[in-house]
Amino acid sequence: MDLDKSLTEIELEKLNDQLALKRNGIDQLRMKLNKSLYDAEVNDQIKLLNINRLRADLEGAKRLQKVGGSTGEDVTRAENALRVAELEKKQLENDLSYNRQSMSASLRETTLQAQIEEKNLKELTHKLKQADIIADRPGVLTWVNENIGSAVNEGEMLAKLADLASFRVEGSCSDVYADQVKVGLPVIVKVNETNLRGLITQVKPAVKNGIVQFVIQLDNSHHASLRPNMKVEVFVITDRVAKAIRVANGPAFKGKRKQYVYVLPKGSQVAHRREVSLGLSNFDFVEIKSGLQAGEQVILTDLSQYEHLEEITIEPKR
Repeated sequence: MDLDKSLTEIELEKLNDQLALKRNGIDQLRMKLNKSLYDAEVNDQIKLLNINRLRADLEGAKRLQKVGGSTGEDVTRAENALRVAELEKKQLENDLSYNRQSMSASLRETTLQAQIEEKNLKELTHKLKQADIIADRPGVLTWVNENIGSAVNEGEMLAKLADLASFRVEGSCSDVYADQVKVGLPVIVKVNETNLRGLITQVKPAVKNGIVQFVIQLDNSHHASLRPNMKVEVFVITDRVAKAIRVANGPAFKGKRKQYVYVLPKGSQVAHRREVSLGLSNFDFVEIKSGLQAGEQVILTDLSQYEHLEEITIEPKR
């Protein structure tokens, strides 16, 4: 898939030009600052030479005053000239120190602006590379945005690619079981007549329309029976018991912890009522905690209308 990147490429060229101008401005500023500092240092040296000359003039005026060759006014005038020159040199040195700091700050500010321009340029270059729509893995294209000529915003979906080498299962259940569905619980996924094992890796926090959604990672995520968007049965294992007596689940079991069932001895046509205590259950089996022994036959048909009878006779089919 190709995107029209002409406007972005023009913007990239514009940023390149701005960055080049900024770098050229840095070079010009650095040369200007170096010249200003050089001129100030030369002026400071000239001022020092002038002070030395005025100091010599003052010493000469004092010597002439001692021999009567000059007046006190000449000495005072020479002292004032020397003091003015020293103050001017002090002012020049202060300006020189300020200019050094100011010029350094100006150069640092311009350099930071150039760095910002460079980061903007890198960001735009990265976006241009991301605009090349290339699949990062083999798969099957399942959907593509067919609105040719429309503007595409950043982050907008353009195509969907199905990775048929690996699948995951998204399950859902009633929010009644929300407190039982947890990350790490084992799961059995029934695909046609095949049972696949897996684990819950994510439970979505939001409950929509009374439904809790969760994600399952299969142990064999590339099984040949799996297909995209197919519906499967999911059984979440919330608990397990070892060496339990179990009976096939059927209409006789109503979900109560204790209830009556009818046990049919082998070779007999008379079924006896017996109270049993039930444990764990799934769609296939029910755990019998007490009331039955291994090997006994239980009638799975719903006989609740006869449960007031101690025993019932089962007539053989004719």
